[in-house]
Amino acid sequence: AEEGDVVALSVKQGDTYSLTLNDYTGKELRTIETGASGSYNPDLSPDGSLLAYRKPEGTGQALYLLKLDDIAPQRILSGDTIVPLFFSPSGEWLLAIEIVASDGEQVLYSVDTRSGQVLRLMSAQDFEAVTFSPNDRWLLTMAELEGLAHLYLLNPDGAERSRLVGPDDDPAWHADGYFSPDGSTILARKGYAETGEIVMYLMSTQGVLQKVLVPGAEWPASGSFSASGAQVVFDSEVSGRRVIQVADGEGGNPETLIDGYAPILLDGRPGRMAPFPDWPTPTPTPTLSSG
Repeated sequence: AEEGDVVALSVKQGDTYSLTLNDYTGKELRTIETGASGSYNPDLSPDGSLLAYRKPEGTGQALYLLKLDDIAPQRILSGDTIVPLFFSPSGEWLLAIEIVASDGEQVLYSVDTRSGQVLRLMSAQDFEAVTFSPNDRWLLTMAELEGLAHLYLLNPDGAERSRLVGPDDDPAWHADGYFSPDGSTILARKGYAETGEIVMYLMSTQGVLQKVLVPGAEWPASGSFSASGAQVVFDSEVSGRRVIQVADGEGGNPETLIDGYAPILLDGRPGRMAPFPDWPTPTPTPTLSSG
């Protein structure tokens, strides 16, 4: 299917769900599965050629992968609870998490969609803010280990894994990161366990600190790369007042855009940060800076 031509729907009908492929008008093209007691949680690859979904299997769940020009889906992973995440930008990799019923441990897997090979990447108490680099080479994830947040950089093929943020640096209650559009720079946040403050900074994929953007925010600071990666926009504080600033892609030459506060959720993905559950109230009438 061409990108945008097909929509995968998990629809509840009575007490059960059906998984269907529909065109953009809503017309049903094909029924993939039917009769499940819960949602199939479908996800299409970026080019619309692959469909990933889960369904009940015995006392657990299984993850299936279907090439849309094939008839039969491929069962690729099973466990107590399977959480399909998403495809990489090229569609060559699929991420999924298994939640183990006995202890609640989570296991992060990658699937090579070309061969069907399943790779166990790592385990943790919880994974959040998982994201791919635009070129598929890297993925970032916050992993909770022994109650503290770590930020890991991994290859989807499991060849390399490095910890960018961990308790050796200072105990963290939160740590997440997002790639620049060219994949060379990471916009990272760390929440310090002792003070509760958020630090936001730019770093390389080798873990080298490049620029601190927000040194110690008492609110959930946010930011985003522009679509080209030439700028980074972030909320900060200058002389005791809250402002929105813009800097070049390396964090240099920051300028104030607006006096006031609002979370930065630009469309320049993959630089968009996941929101915290308790955002402070944005400024009702922000003022454009005269600078």
